[in-house]
Amino acid sequence: MQRMKMKKTTPPLVGRQRRRPCAAPGQLVSGTQRSTYPPSLQKRTPRLMTQRKHILFICTGNTCRSPMAEGLFRKLSAHHPEWQAGSAGTAAWPGQAASPETLHALREHGVNLSSHESRPVTDELMKNATDVYAMTESHLAALLANFPEHADKVRLVTCYTGNRGIADPIGCGQTAYNNVARQLTTAIQAIIARMEQQE
Repeated sequence: MQRMKMKKTTPPLVGRQRRRPCAAPGQLVSGTQRSTYPPSLQKRTPRLMTQRKHILFICTGNTCRSPMAEGLFRKLSAHHPEWQAGSAGTAAWPGQAASPETLHALREHGVNLSSHESRPVTDELMKNATDVYAMTESHLAALLANFPEHADKVRLVTCYTGNRGIADPIGCGQTAYNNVARQLTTAIQAIIARMEQQE
């Protein structure tokens, strides 16, 4: 009498899990929600690191000091594309180009402001600005007198470097404009540093 041949079967795996393919760092394994990153990083939401700012610089005619400050601020804050800068004057005639001495001083700092056109300061400009910096105490007083509702955003441009005003270089030669550019560079660097601290 022949014996019946029994098929050999493999017992089921008990307490074992099927191996899954490996995933590259930071990727999810197919069919699972697990990640190679720790939970603290998986759930972290990127924080808004920067805030949009609109800086307004004020002088008298908007052809020398304030456009120079505008150009230097744009250059020095290039790593903050969300920051904008503009300028205006307390007694500006619209549509005037920046003075040749101003353009020359700015070129020495790698700034091209040949497309600048002067404009008078208006309530709309003051309203849209987040920070307003005046060149001298007289400009500061004029802004406070004409736009008292914006007093909380108005400061002297050198408020973080000694509170000394920036003198008008008109009629004093190219050397005076170059000195103004150096003074404004120092003042604007301090302004940018303070803005970065406040973020």
